[in-house]
Amino acid sequence: KKDESKYKDFFIRYKDFWENGEPTDEQVDAIYKRKPRAPYYEVEFKDGSKEKVWCTFAEEQIDLNMDSKVARDFIKDTLISMCKNGASIIRLDAFAYAIKKPGTSCFFIEPEMWELLYEIQDIVNEYGVDILPEIHEHYTIQHKIAEKGFWIYDFALPVLVLHALYSGKGE
Repeated sequence: KKDESKYKDFFIRYKDFWENGEPTDEQVDAIYKRKPRAPYYEVEFKDGSKEKVWCTFAEEQIDLNMDSKVARDFIKDTLISMCKNGASIIRLDAFAYAIKKPGTSCFFIEPEMWELLYEIQDIVNEYGVDILPEIHEHYTIQHKIAEKGFWIYDFALPVLVLHALYSGKGE
């Protein structure tokens, strides 16, 4: 259905995100990315047309458009479903990549990042569920998160905890 779909804004479409439909070299260079090029995946629609959508990681993980009501509603419904089905803690994987703004690094964009984190916290608080924003980056970002009263998590944390337990050293 493409543009006729109620989900047409669910993902970040390059043609809508960038002023001229494509980022400039400078804008691509500014993005904190996991690939050596602009973060996109080219999708092919039923009508044969192709379009780029934002893709930070792999084609199975297309980034959601956090400026889209339909995507925000999907997230809210998913969180509520997880809470109602017994989740006690919900890890927010790669959370720092959630907000995208042209001309920025598109990584841990403030204050929008905090607004989204508080919005999610408000949704799950009603069910007594905690959130765990996972951000694999410099420890200063972990400190920012902790200073706002959130739990912190990084992929390295479990290995460091095991090391501390086995070695008896925590430095």
